Amino acid sequence: MRQLSIIFFILVLLTSCAEQTASLSHKDPITLAYAENFRIDSLAIGIQLSIGEKGGRQWHFILSKDKPTQLPPGCTWIKTPVQRMLTLAGTDIGMLSLLHQEDRICGVSDRRTVYNSKVLARIASEKIIDFGNQDQLSVERILLSKAQLISYSSFGKDFPHEKELALAGLVCLPILDWKEQHPLGKAEWLKVYGYLLGKERNAIALFNQTAENYNRLKAASKKNKLKTNVFSGNQTGEIWFCPAGDSYEAQLIADAGGNYTYKNTRGTGSLSLTPEKVFTDNRQSNIWINPEAASYSELKQKQPKAIHFKAFSAKKVYCYSSNMNKYWETAACQPDKVLSDLLTIFENKDPKGLHFYAPLR
Repeated sequence: MRQLSIIFFILVLLTSCAEQTASLSHKDPITLAYAENFRIDSLAIGIQLSIGEKGGRQWHFILSKDKPTQLPPGCTWIKTPVQRMLTLAGTDIGMLSLLHQEDRICGVSDRRTVYNSKVLARIASEKIIDFGNQDQLSVERILLSKAQLISYSSFGKDFPHEKELALAGLVCLPILDWKEQHPLGKAEWLKVYGYLLGKERNAIALFNQTAENYNRLKAASKKNKLKTNVFSGNQTGEIWFCPAGDSYEAQLIADAGGNYTYKNTRGTGSLSLTPEKVFTDNRQSNIWINPEAASYSELKQKQPKAIHFKAFSAKKVYCYSSNMNKYWETAACQPDKVLSDLLTIFENKDPKGLHFYAPLR
């Protein structure tokens, strides 16, 4: 009888361990359509959020209301829904504003780069702390903000004072939306914020609507058989910087029906070209976008040779420089509006309805 009891106890123990292991390892991936630098899995203990490039560094987080008794190896727990966030990535403010969750923000990196009027008002009333330069963050001020989570753009480095902040219970979350090559890949990071804030249904619905709008506009651009010759970029010193053919911006130009000069080049960043090459390749291009200037006089002052481009003389130069903060904060989560702008520009329609871009003054 005693032997049977021992066997029964062992069986119960083994079953319990097996169930616990299963609850940790079982994953149901949440479908992602475009994003490549994060992954969301549904576990019995919560949502697992994994961030990082394939083959590169990875960060893993478990999102749940209560802390699991056992975390998968290498995972950090985030108590959700997050109530107070220190937003240092820039695009994160745009994501939160789209979800109407600006009141979760307790700190920003620099008020001079903020576009959202509600966030600016909360900074003015000292409900949000302006931390200034991200490289000079004070641990004491971060702790005073009572933030639960710090979102920041990761460029291969750990967040300053990350270990000290972890001891105080703060989680540092790297944001890699800037690495996404497809415009809708950037926008899909809205789902990350949705799961963090308990607004995942809203985030998924908003993203799906954005993707639907984007793909409808992309399909409409294909009906235009006359492709407009487009070049993009600006000169700094003796170097011209233009988007490479696999970049986010080149993808937008292609989806808007533009014939981009450097569409067949390789790379996801910028090309470094000589002024002579850019002039030779683009002298007769119909449209010039993103010269980093808001007016023709400013552009002429920065680049005196700009007057020799057909796009300059024809007054067909466009940029988002008239409201830079709006573009950098919100364009990532609204690529359908960026695409709509480019489609309007390339088809020579009335520019009054542009969202981000504007003809140079």
